[in-house]
Amino acid sequence: MANWRNTAERWGNIARILHWTIAVLILGLIGVGAFMTDMENTPAKYQMYMLHKSTGLLVLMLVICRIVWRLSSRKPKAVPSIPWYMNAAAEVTHWGLYVLMLAIPLSGWLLHSYANFPLNWFGIEGWRVPNLVTVPVDIASARIEEIEEIHGALAWLLLFVVAVHAGAAFFHHFVRKEPILARMTPFIREPKA
Repeated sequence: MANWRNTAERWGNIARILHWTIAVLILGLIGVGAFMTDMENTPAKYQMYMLHKSTGLLVLMLVICRIVWRLSSRKPKAVPSIPWYMNAAAEVTHWGLYVLMLAIPLSGWLLHSYANFPLNWFGIEGWRVPNLVTVPVDIASARIEEIEEIHGALAWLLLFVVAVHAGAAFFHHFVRKEPILARMTPFIREPKA
């Protein structure tokens, strides 16, 4: 029987599904974001931007669900062989990831709001994304580039923190032979000491 809730030993299926869905979407968004800015101004670029924005808002919703689930569900107990400072670093890294995963789509939404360009979420008629702010055009045009730089810098920072996070999981799995990776990843068994 599937474990949907977290247990003392493993993350449950809800946490796993949210974790991996968000991870795949974010990596795709970063790739598309880096690619689309250099595209020629064509309908294809417009569609790419609309898809990027809609997916970013989907990630925002999923991250909020992930945080609510994390705060309302038990967390697997610490692995006894892991020193306290590694557990503390993991906790700081996880909350840093959450902050970045909220800040990036919110900065993108703010950028979209300053541009004041209409967006129906995934093109669905009647699902218009509201602007976070309404500002005069002259102020908006002065701020758009600044917000765009912040949005991009946050995305690169997130990519770095994700690499550290994944590297730590591999280190614990392959070097220290600890079950950290197996707790969150389906089909991976605990390493043998």
